[in-house]
Amino acid sequence: VNNENKLCLSLDWSDRLGLSNNRSIVLSQSDGTVAVMSVDREFGILEKSRWMAHNFEAWIAAFNYHNTNIIYSGGDDCCLKEWDLRTDLSSSLHHQAGVCSIQSNPHSEHYLVTGSYDEHILLWDARIMKQPISNHHINGGVWRLKWHPKKNNFLLVACMHNGFRVIKNSCSMHKITSFMEHKSLAYGVDWSYTQNLVVSCSFYDHMIHLW
Repeated sequence: VNNENKLCLSLDWSDRLGLSNNRSIVLSQSDGTVAVMSVDREFGILEKSRWMAHNFEAWIAAFNYHNTNIIYSGGDDCCLKEWDLRTDLSSSLHHQAGVCSIQSNPHSEHYLVTGSYDEHILLWDARIMKQPISNHHINGGVWRLKWHPKKNNFLLVACMHNGFRVIKNSCSMHKITSFMEHKSLAYGVDWSYTQNLVVSCSFYDHMIHLW
């Protein structure tokens, strides 16, 4: 997929739980659009649908891993939106700033987490999206959130101006550990799926760390 007039800002796979043979990718773009692409070994990547989701940059789009007919998106218009691909229906919630990160919990069917430039991590119950069930202030714009691949209550956070955090979610969210060695904005972070490690990278210092 190539379009010189806009940037792809995020993507997410539909088959993270291995429940379907029909693999799709959802991507968000700098013009506010969200698109769903099918992935086929014979025909490659084909666009299935595309729509205008946000008034400004669509920073993030993600599948509900337990029901991939549902997609969540977040944008610089301060909106978190839920889309149902079967009905073209959507609902919208407003944050205090742009929504940068969303991830469905692969271990817990009804839960997802969102992060925003407003420096808050919000935990939601997808069945009742009127208000979050938990709210944690982290002192940095929340650019990326990643649930642990095996533990259902550990969350990895890239906090832009405030480094990286591992958060444990029990009755409330609290910090387990942090990593502050990067000299630039904390953007990229993920768990190692084979070892007990975290991989982090930063935008301007050109460094990758294992910790």
